[in-house]
Amino acid sequence: MRVEEFLDRELICDIDADGVDSLFSTIAYTFSKRYPSINKEKLKEFLQEREILGTTGIGNGFAIPHTKTNMVDKVVAGVFRNKTGIDFNAVDNKPVKLFVVLLSPLGKPIKLLKALAAVAKISKDKQFTKSMLAVKDTKDIYGKFIERDESGP
Repeated sequence: MRVEEFLDRELICDIDADGVDSLFSTIAYTFSKRYPSINKEKLKEFLQEREILGTTGIGNGFAIPHTKTNMVDKVVAGVFRNKTGIDFNAVDNKPVKLFVVLLSPLGKPIKLLKALAAVAKISKDKQFTKSMLAVKDTKDIYGKFIERDESGP
């Protein structure tokens, strides 16, 4: 699955969250403004519940919070950049600054797994993460994700 199939360029933004609770509140609010079918309180709850199962902080300043929900009918993702970083219990114990949030419809686990794999592949590149943090305009983040996805590992 290609990143351009699920990454919504309207859901790429800088945020100023000081912890996990404010992060998930901001993410849920942003998704609900873009997709009226999304209940922000439920989405926040779903993301929190998923995180309790185990961290989605995969290291290298990156996390991929995700959930399955009946509030979407296709896989959709947003990128949230928090330049100060958040203690997210990442596997490398470093603060997370880039959050790629994936929502997937219930009953379509293969689509979610393919989207997770596409993002995880990109996130392994430390230079890519650094370039995402250096980009001044969040509008350029979409293009960088697509370009990196097309160029391969």
